[in-house]
Amino acid sequence: MRVKLDHEGDRSLRLLIVTGIYPPDIGGPATHASDLAASLIEQGHQVATVTLWDGDTVDASVGVVRFPRAWPVPVRMALVARWIARHGRTFDAIYATGLHTEAAIGARLAGVPSIVKIVGDPVWERGRRLGLTDADFEAFQSAGRPRDPRLRALAWLRDRTLRSATVVVTPSRYLADVVETWLRGPADVRVIGNGVRAPLGVPIERADQLRLRVIYVGRLVVHKRIDRLLAALDAGVSLDIVGSGPEGEHLRAAAGDAAVTFHGDLPHAAVLARIAAADVLALASDYEGLPHV
Repeated sequence: MRVKLDHEGDRSLRLLIVTGIYPPDIGGPATHASDLAASLIEQGHQVATVTLWDGDTVDASVGVVRFPRAWPVPVRMALVARWIARHGRTFDAIYATGLHTEAAIGARLAGVPSIVKIVGDPVWERGRRLGLTDADFEAFQSAGRPRDPRLRALAWLRDRTLRSATVVVTPSRYLADVVETWLRGPADVRVIGNGVRAPLGVPIERADQLRLRVIYVGRLVVHKRIDRLLAALDAGVSLDIVGSGPEGEHLRAAAGDAAVTFHGDLPHAAVLARIAAADVLALASDYEGLPHV
């Protein structure tokens, strides 16, 4: 199973993008990966992508290889890393916005440079989601090695992965400083802010001029603190919530009779239209690196 790139006599960049989600998946990393691929291809470079999908088998279409995300995690990680190791020499570099461990192992075995993008702490997020820690982001970082053995193992894997990368990229200086504490030594950590693709001519429809229209876009997870937005609502404010996640049912119950509309996941163009129609974009997260929204 190969991704064919015609590069004989060609000096263009040959890049492999590794990401956990990719269109038709919805989310910032999916949009970022597809926008980056499209932009590089428009500039004459050659790009292929390795990602996950909800299908039952491995799918290799033009320029994209998809592995089933439902496979047991150790099996999936091993097979993705093996694919990258076998085909990595076809590329000049590997850029990982997700599946960092698989990308780093595969790149090391293939002997090609790897760029790993970090947008948050997966160990802290996993700990909060599983109830293994109730610390906020900064308290978790300052506490040192996690007490829970599962989180210690995840932290070891995170740090080992990043140490093996050629370059680590973060979207903000704040997050770069956090990553440098994980590495505890010389590391090439660079800050590259997230880009924005906002096409002109987004339709704006303001159906209710009597209320201040607030919009939230993102995952419905605890550390995004959407409950703070709900608590701040009054009679003159409406709130649109775009996104999905494990907190959805709890937030719907908490919203009660307030002027709150849950839209679920929406395509990129529809999200832009919703934002353009709002008066305020609100984020109340415990922390952010620099979100795509």
